[in-house]
Amino acid sequence: MQIKKMYSRVMSQIFTWAGEEPLVVGYDGQSFVVPPRHETARILPGGIYRFESARDAGGSLVPGTLLVTDLMANTEDGGTRSILSVSAFCDYLTRDRDDLFARGFNIVATAQEVKAAIEQGIPLYEASQDERARTILATELERRKKFEEKGQPAPPSSSDHRVAWSIKHLKTRAQAQVPSASTDEIFGALQGRYMPESKPEVVPTLSRVSSGQEVYEQAVEAGVQLSKTELTALLANDAEQTGYVMEKIKARRAAATAAVPPA
Repeated sequence: MQIKKMYSRVMSQIFTWAGEEPLVVGYDGQSFVVPPRHETARILPGGIYRFESARDAGGSLVPGTLLVTDLMANTEDGGTRSILSVSAFCDYLTRDRDDLFARGFNIVATAQEVKAAIEQGIPLYEASQDERARTILATELERRKKFEEKGQPAPPSSSDHRVAWSIKHLKTRAQAQVPSASTDEIFGALQGRYMPESKPEVVPTLSRVSSGQEVYEQAVEAGVQLSKTELTALLANDAEQTGYVMEKIKARRAAATAAVPPA
C-alpha cells in the first residue's frame, strides 16, 4: 500500500488596517477585505471576509486585523496546488503597493505587534482622508468654474454626496485641531477673570497670504486659470502655493490695467 504524505507547510501573516471602513486589497485576480480598526473579521455565509481576524493570547479576535494564510486546493491526481501564496502576496504588497502603507495599512507577524502597527497607521489614514477630501472639493470647484466661464449654472453632480462628505470631514478636522484653552485661561475663568478676546485681524490683501477661499474668489474675478493642483493647495491653505497664485493674480491685473488705453 502506497502511503500518502499529508504534510504541507502553511504560511500566514497578519494584515492590519487603521481605517474606519473596510479595506479591499486585490492580488492575482482575488480580493481580500481587511476590517476597520474597530471591527473584527469572521467567516460567515455570504459575508465579505475570506479569513478571520488574528487572535490574541486569550483567543479573542483582534480588531483591525486579517489573518491571511496560504490557500491550497486538491488536484485530480491526488496532489495539491497553491491558490494563494502569502509570501508572494506580501512580496507584491511591499514592492508595489506603497500607497496602501501610506494610508495606514501594514503587515505584522504576531498579534503582539498589531497595536503598534495600528497606532502608527492612524495619523497616516487621517492624513490620506484629508487629502482625499481636498481632491474631491478641488475637482468640484474646477467643474463649476468651467460652467461659470460659459455663463451657465453648474448642473447637479453625481458626486454631490462625496462633496458633502468632504466638507463635513474637513470642518470636523478643523474643529478638532482648535488649540485647547491655556492653564491661565482656565484659572482665570474659575476666579472670575476672563482673558480679553483678540482683536480681529486686518482684512488680508494681495500683499500678504490670504485664506484659500479669498484667493480662489479673487482668481475667478481676475480670470486666472487654476490647475487642480493649485485648487487643492488653496483648499489646504498651503502658504507657498497660495502666494504663487496671488502673484499670478497680481500679474493678470497688472496686464489688464496696462491694456486699458488712457482717457
